Amino acid sequence: MEIGHSEFIQYCETAAAEFEERLKRMQKLVDYKLRSGTGFAEMLRAFLDDYSAGKYHVGEGFIVNPFVSGVSSNHCDILVYDQIQYPLLNVEGDVKVVLPRAAVMVIEVEPYLDQDRLQRSFENIQAARKVYPYLVGVIFAFNGLEPAVLYRSMLESADAWSQSTAPIAVITMENGFVAHRAKMSLQSGGGDSPYEVFELKAHAPSNTLEFLFFLYFDLQMRGMLASETLAKAWTSHKSVAKASFLGKVALPK
Repeated sequence: MEIGHSEFIQYCETAAAEFEERLKRMQKLVDYKLRSGTGFAEMLRAFLDDYSAGKYHVGEGFIVNPFVSGVSSNHCDILVYDQIQYPLLNVEGDVKVVLPRAAVMVIEVEPYLDQDRLQRSFENIQAARKVYPYLVGVIFAFNGLEPAVLYRSMLESADAWSQSTAPIAVITMENGFVAHRAKMSLQSGGGDSPYEVFELKAHAPSNTLEFLFFLYFDLQMRGMLASETLAKAWTSHKSVAKASFLGKVALPK
């Protein structure tokens, strides 16, 4: 029996609620760490790895082309890579160095997304996708500027970004901001898809986590879930039905 988009989103909802509960427990003990970004990234890495197919590992590190001098990414907060088909280039503790074709997803994690951190995160994703354009890039923040302000910041900064290397999504967990290149296939490596920007009204943080998780699961299934159709299903799902559409952000070639 095939699972429908609505059922799959409900599954993502339960996973997101589980992570949110873990986060709440940790916040009571080490709130300063989580809000600094370090603990938050560590928890998200570990949680995603629990839901990873055996082929993939969720860690942190760098993407390097050893055959071309100077071609490498910046440090990737969360790096999802193929641990079966490709060897590691180097290991220093938890930090891995992987071949370009091994990298499948990079998530930049921020404690608070303001205009400066938005620009820095875009630069890091674009650096990774210049090494390997076919990986999926996501910016994920614990909190951030008000959604309308973040939307204006994206409009003001977009001329410095590129269709071929910009992330597929920008998400803030606490204040319900989601910008998604809905028509960008996870396998296309780019395309001219603009960002469609939403603000979730009266949401739970788990609703934005749902969106991250379905991108993550869709990636592992190599786009079988049809990202554009699933995005539409997600915005009409009962838990986020009151999402407000803020507008679009076009990207230069």
